[in-house]
Amino acid sequence: MPAYRLSDEEYARILEFKRDLHMHPELSRQEYATTEKIRSFLQTLPDFRILPVKTGTGVWPRRFAHPPGTKVQREVPVWKV
Repeated sequence: MPAYRLSDEEYARILEFKRDLHMHPELSRQEYATTEKIRSFLQTLPDFRILPVKTGTGVWPRRFAHPPGTKVQREVPVWKV
């Protein structure tokens, strides 16, 4: 798969998101606001599905290389908090 290049707008949006997370740290295993911010951010992106996490904190997103329902489908784990 070829490398994906971010537009200036996408880069600025991600950078602002990262800065917001670092400005509002939470204690380990108590990252409820961080979890919600990450979940909300990922839901705005195309081709992402958020899988359930039993711990109450953390996010397990999956990105599809092709929209669900097509013959070629590949799930790629992105990050888990």
